[in-house]
Amino acid sequence: MDAPTVPDLVLFVEDNPDFRESAASLLEVHGYEVALACDGLEALEILNQNSRKPDLIVSDIAMPRMNGYDFFTAVREKLNLRDIPFIFLTAMDQDVQIRQGWLMGADQYVVKPFKPEDFILVLNNRLKRSREITEHVHRSMEDKIDKIRHDLVQVVSHELRTPLTYVKGGFDLLMEELMAQKQLLQDTPGIEEYFRLIQLGTSRLNRLADQTVTMTDISS
Repeated sequence: MDAPTVPDLVLFVEDNPDFRESAASLLEVHGYEVALACDGLEALEILNQNSRKPDLIVSDIAMPRMNGYDFFTAVREKLNLRDIPFIFLTAMDQDVQIRQGWLMGADQYVVKPFKPEDFILVLNNRLKRSREITEHVHRSMEDKIDKIRHDLVQVVSHELRTPLTYVKGGFDLLMEELMAQKQLLQDTPGIEEYFRLIQLGTSRLNRLADQTVTMTDISS
């Protein structure tokens, strides 16, 4: 059974209580979970006190105590919050505010008053785009990790095989010399067993190096 889908969480920051509550109701009707703040300071408190990050922030600009610009700057300064999509709300005749927001790096603008269906469409599209970017980043990171792992195994395997090749070559020559020394074999009981164990250990290490490379190639 699939796990239940967790609703997207929207942090909605607006100093007008009636507009704030109306927007919250609209978002909840469309399946969003909503956190509300009356200004930037309260919004920062919510972000700092909750372990779950919002999936999207919507903020008015003109607010008491901390306006939308300062709130946006504070969010972008926090490493764990800077990737949250941020949408500014502004009045229809505030072109200066819109330009300022774009210059600061806002993801989107919504002009008040807005049609509910247009507002929801903007949020849906912004969240969809954010998820696509996140998935692309994750895939890129996984590809890089796989390449690093593969390269590391190849290097380790090579560094392991090289001395083993020397050991095995020298060991084989030594064994040939030993087998020619019949008297030494008779005078040193157990020496053949010692050499057999060394040979067995060397062979096992060679197989381990081969298997490591093979498993890495299969999983990549």
